[in-house]
Amino acid sequence: MQEPVFDWRQSNSSARARKAKADALFLAAMDFVLVWVSAGVALGVRVDAGAINYGASLEKNAGFLVLLSILVVLFCHVQKLYEHPPRTALDEALGVSKAVGLATIVLSASIYLSGQKVVSRVALGITVLMAVTLLVFGRHLRRRRIMQRVEAGQDCQNVLIFGWGQRPELLERHFMAHRLPGFVIKGFLDRRRRAGEPKAGSPERRSATGKPIGNRYELFDVVRAHFIDEILVFLPEDREMVKELIVQTRELGISLRVVPDSYDGLASGAPIAYIGPFPAIQMHEKPIPTIPLILKRCLDVLGSGLALLLSVPLSCLIALAIRLDSPGTILYRSERIGRKGRTFTCYKFRTMVKNADELRDRLQGLNERDGVLFKMAKDPRVTRVGRFLRKYSLDEIPQFWNVFNGDMSLVGPRPPVPGEYRQYELDHLKRLHVSPGITGLWQVEARTDPSFESYINLDTQYVDNWNMWLDFKILLKTIFVVVAGTGR
Repeated sequence: MQEPVFDWRQSNSSARARKAKADALFLAAMDFVLVWVSAGVALGVRVDAGAINYGASLEKNAGFLVLLSILVVLFCHVQKLYEHPPRTALDEALGVSKAVGLATIVLSASIYLSGQKVVSRVALGITVLMAVTLLVFGRHLRRRRIMQRVEAGQDCQNVLIFGWGQRPELLERHFMAHRLPGFVIKGFLDRRRRAGEPKAGSPERRSATGKPIGNRYELFDVVRAHFIDEILVFLPEDREMVKELIVQTRELGISLRVVPDSYDGLASGAPIAYIGPFPAIQMHEKPIPTIPLILKRCLDVLGSGLALLLSVPLSCLIALAIRLDSPGTILYRSERIGRKGRTFTCYKFRTMVKNADELRDRLQGLNERDGVLFKMAKDPRVTRVGRFLRKYSLDEIPQFWNVFNGDMSLVGPRPPVPGEYRQYELDHLKRLHVSPGITGLWQVEARTDPSFESYINLDTQYVDNWNMWLDFKILLKTIFVVVAGTGR
């Protein structure tokens, strides 16, 4: 039988390339705008000082400013300042200084050759200094935001290691030292099946780090149980095993990289990128709808920000009503499980008595939902104000902050509580491959359906068929559901 032929080469249409390109375009646009902001500051300083020769507005110098902005972006590209992952802060500062300096030299030569006398050298100097300052500061804020999201468990790539022959702690130290791209080692995969060990998805194996969490025969279960995004292989000399892993990772929809020790031409022509200190060849890459996901996040930020702003008067009235109705806090904070099993704090307006969690065990026999869910139509723990808030879903207004912060999305599966999550089967974990949402397919299609299987199936259907149009339809249906007051 003829062996299958695999194409290892990355193309510009790959998901990773599209994401890097989108990030580079955003940074280039930011640099372009910041150069104009710098010129505006310089103009203001010159006018306030009563100086002349720079013009009363940017219009007389617009041509030179466009040229300067384009040159800054061009030389930033030459200095590789738009590459991902971001470089160190010192390297970026030096690169920005060089780029702006070279752009200034070329612009000055252009001004001299054109014979124009309207541009003030002092104003140009102020513009250049401000541009360097703003570009460096903008990158500092971006780097800080990336680090905050990585440390919070967001924007992380869950990595499974296969074939590492040295101490696991050594590899983990390497990744911790190079954590900026957000790679997180979830565990190690054994080459052989070992009898007498718990299965990959069992609770005693589910949280393991620094230890084998399964073997290669359990790959499908391990990937689902630990939300694996990528497998990093340190056994490139075993060509047949690598081919087998490529087929499996394609079926699973995850990425595969091989650290080239003696890969014997298996991926000839494929580019080599670094993961921390390790050079790695991209053998197969997880397909990611980059542009739609960027649009979804933009919709989340704009929608949640606008909702928080417009709901301030209503939120104040709700807070006052809760305070007058029953003792306890205004906001209810609870731990929820988000994307890839990450724990976050979910916020809601309190709708129950303050000891509601302690009373739940006594009411377990009155549960009206199947499986692991708990819901009662006439829950005695719900307060008078809480019953009204639930009817029109007003108790969920604070969750717009979770959306704005990136823990949730406007549309997605509901975030489970830890107790529910611990009872999930491997197939149920699929609903956690995306960010949880304030509303979702289940909320608008089967909100009163007591079936746990219906709840899971609708969330799985959403994950499998997600697109922006589906989100818009769910948001539109949510408006009618909320107005109808079907919440309870």
